Amino acid sequence: KVTGNVTYTATYTSTVNQYEVTFVDYDDSIILEAKAYDYGTSKDEIEVPEDPTRESDTPGTVYIFNGWDPEIEEVTGEATYKATYTEFTASLTGTDVSVEYDGTGHTTTFEVVFPEGFEESEVTYIYDGHEYEDVPEFVNAGKYEVTARAIIGVYNDFNEATIELEATATIEVTARGITIASGSASRAYDGTPLTEHSASITSGSLAPGDTVEFSYTGTITDPGTAPNTFTADFGREVASDDAGTDSSAEAPHSKNVGGFDINDNYDVTYVYGTLTITSTPTPPPTPPTPPTPPTPPTFTIDPTPAPAAAAPVATPAVLGATRDEEIIAPEEPAVLGESRTRQTGDESQIPARILLIMICAGAIITIMITGRKKEEEQ
Repeated sequence: KVTGNVTYTATYTSTVNQYEVTFVDYDDSIILEAKAYDYGTSKDEIEVPEDPTRESDTPGTVYIFNGWDPEIEEVTGEATYKATYTEFTASLTGTDVSVEYDGTGHTTTFEVVFPEGFEESEVTYIYDGHEYEDVPEFVNAGKYEVTARAIIGVYNDFNEATIELEATATIEVTARGITIASGSASRAYDGTPLTEHSASITSGSLAPGDTVEFSYTGTITDPGTAPNTFTADFGREVASDDAGTDSSAEAPHSKNVGGFDINDNYDVTYVYGTLTITSTPTPPPTPPTPPTPPTPPTFTIDPTPAPAAAAPVATPAVLGATRDEEIIAPEEPAVLGESRTRQTGDESQIPARILLIMICAGAIITIMITGRKKEEEQ
């Protein structure tokens, strides 16, 4: 009961609220199990895990931890902090090259694409187990595979990392196409071998500084034909002073330079000429001399008629005058085959005689020609 003035002072039992703080990775996987903190716990008193790392499944890409999201603060309630990362991507590519052999060196190029803000890298080139600072060059025919390796350093405010890249490129030097033809020759058979030592490049050309020598194997002796076979031996011009330091070099034509056979640099198409031996021709028999035909008789006909004898002039008779007695000469006997003197007034027989002579001459000529044809047929 109240017996006087009394002052009462309140007393309390304090209870502090606690809240869980959790740290997770970019994929919400737990990095650090949830832990309870009193309300008002400062951020410096919160247990923070070590900087996490993130693996990359993409070549040329790396991730560097870039802090927590959200930033860590004093505990005022439940909190989840997620790791964040900066992505850095770079690439390295090589270009395949295919060229025909031309006696000069050929190489390739590699291209590096850097992450934004970075332009430095360390690149080495590897061929046949050897490392080179520059991409090697290749002269002779073949297929060469070069590998480039690049290392690029990247960083941010929290950490740093390296990007390691590797790429391969092929340098193919193809054999040089060339066509060479040998010459042809022919002659009549004489028992000795026939050869023809000539050849020329008909398509394509030698690479600068290269040489070629020919070895001929085609030959023929008996009548017939044979290919003019040959082979080409390629080499490279080598200075005499080089020949003294390189055991494989033989000036001025060396087919083996640096252990490589120059013949492998050429893809040769051979075109063989033809060697021909003809049989000795047999002279044809001399044809018999045809008989000389008889000379036909020559007839000369004078178409001009002989002048007629003048007719006697009759003397006019005088009435009562005594006439002289006409003396008639006795007719001489005719001789067989004797030409008779044409009598005056007998000109009417001339054309008939000419016709008879021409008929006889034609008959004689016909008989002679017929006889000659029979002799030729026999």
